[in-house]
Amino acid sequence: MPTQLSTEEQTQMWSRVMTRLHEGEPLVTGDHFAKALLHECELMRGEPMPFAVQSQVRDLVHELNTQYPETYLAQGVRNAVRVAFAAGIERLEWTTEEIENCGWQVVRRFLRCERMQELLIDIQINPHAIDASATIRQVLDSLSTPAIPSTANRGRPPSGATPESEAQKSAAQPPEKQARARAKSARKIPDLNLALSLAAEAGGIDAEAAAIRVQEQEEFRLVLTEKEMAKVPQSLSVYVADGLLDETQAEQLRALYTIDDREQSGQIQTPEAEAERDLILTVDKRTSLHSKVRAAVASTVSYVQVFESLKKISNSYDAFLTVLVKHKKAVVDDSAGDRNTLLGKISKSSKLLELAVGLMTRTDPEVRLLAVRLPPYSQLAPDKLKPISNLTVDVDFIDRLRSTSAEDLADLFRAEDPRERARPAADILSLIHLLDHVIEATPFRMKLRMLMVNQLLVDLRPRLEDLFASGDSKEARRKAERVLRQRMDRQISSASKEEQAAAHKRGQALLQAMEQKLIDEDQGGASAMEEALKETPEPADHEEGLTEEEVARGVQLTRVEVRVAGRPKKIPTKIMPDPEDSSKLLIASRDPETGELTPQMRRGKKRHVEQGRDGVWRDT
Repeated sequence: MPTQLSTEEQTQMWSRVMTRLHEGEPLVTGDHFAKALLHECELMRGEPMPFAVQSQVRDLVHELNTQYPETYLAQGVRNAVRVAFAAGIERLEWTTEEIENCGWQVVRRFLRCERMQELLIDIQINPHAIDASATIRQVLDSLSTPAIPSTANRGRPPSGATPESEAQKSAAQPPEKQARARAKSARKIPDLNLALSLAAEAGGIDAEAAAIRVQEQEEFRLVLTEKEMAKVPQSLSVYVADGLLDETQAEQLRALYTIDDREQSGQIQTPEAEAERDLILTVDKRTSLHSKVRAAVASTVSYVQVFESLKKISNSYDAFLTVLVKHKKAVVDDSAGDRNTLLGKISKSSKLLELAVGLMTRTDPEVRLLAVRLPPYSQLAPDKLKPISNLTVDVDFIDRLRSTSAEDLADLFRAEDPRERARPAADILSLIHLLDHVIEATPFRMKLRMLMVNQLLVDLRPRLEDLFASGDSKEARRKAERVLRQRMDRQISSASKEEQAAAHKRGQALLQAMEQKLIDEDQGGASAMEEALKETPEPADHEEGLTEEEVARGVQLTRVEVRVAGRPKKIPTKIMPDPEDSSKLLIASRDPETGELTPQMRRGKKRHVEQGRDGVWRDT
């Protein structure tokens, strides 16, 4: 079997892959294309491909997708976006109208998320090459009209089952079975809307886990709302002070709540209660007034929900969060001055650096949810890295985060002092802003990433030095680059394109310094030899300066080519057979005390020489 692909085979193979792309197959990475090409090649040849062909295919993929990413790669990415969008609308049973009105926003938001942006940059695809409108049109064209339920039909039972027949079946069930069915229905995991589904997928969060999170937060919101609505009478003066209501509206609400209490206690009947309410405000005006109250309650509930969610971040990060808050200006503002104090504190503590890396790489489950803005964060802080003029959070807030209950926090929003009321909300938003600067691609995260890389290089340095001590600088550099790449690629897999480039640059700088040190040592040794030999009169012939015994032992006076200041130079010296292997020759030096010729050593190793075809002896 041929070990290389012919030009004809390559053309046919790529043609088949293009057909697969036109049929809508999502091929995004080089590995996807390589597997597709190898599969087509195996179909053509009828047998598995040898390693040489596999290697050739990967090289072809890399070369073609690097030089012409818009030919195949762009189509594969467009297919992947279309498949994700189609799966989402099918799961959520979107109507044609919903797809046409909202689909383009969802697709564009998905393309703007950090991971998609980094992927597109990495594979050199212009985001504008992914046409959201075209994606939506393709999805609409691929779906038959009956497959997309209309709004009017949504929620209806399947064909052949009427609401009445289902109700009759339910009524015929035993009471305990009905209760279990109701409980199961109440706990049914809801489908995510498409925006949240794509956000969760981009953040590496399981769709079911994200759906459970949404349901839990919705249930928690209802519980908190019920509690806060019961405390509205106590909050009316605060609403007036904050400008949400005026005094007249507050008095009207107090009167309405009094009527509610009398009705619930049985003092008056419902018709009488309604008549009294109508005397205060009409139904429409009461509805409008209650909507203002619900909006105020919803604001408090949102902050309490976010506060309780932030508590779920492991308290093992508290030490780093405290440092982050203490140096908050250095975290968020590049013009605020030198960051060396903050970065020095982190770099000197292996524990702080470990915590910083943990947050940066989103190892904490709650931090991952915050990063993709799953509820409740989507309600309160949907925009990441939006500047905040005054970061109020202080180091005591971290302690309050762990010790303050939801009820106590809600009470703070009813405090008489307006500054006391405003402080919790400002602190919560400030902490989220600081966390965003660690988990998103910011200048501060770049600094943290470089601290991580520095620590990696410090840990690797002894092994790299051992490799460079082996002798040959080119071979040592090749091995060192492989070791560095294996370790570094694992550490920076989640980094942005700019962070990866900076990390590789720093690693290459270390290898360059080590290689230069090795070259300098070689040149220094050659220069020292040259200077020593200058002090000794050059022998007139090869036999001068050697004893008869040394000549008999095979010692020679010759010139050996070494590199001095980067240039080859022939230096007169003595060479002799290796005492341990007479088939090899090495550079010899005379012991100043005994006068005996012994092998010259460099970094503990003998300096062997070989004679080239041109007759010149060279240091190996």
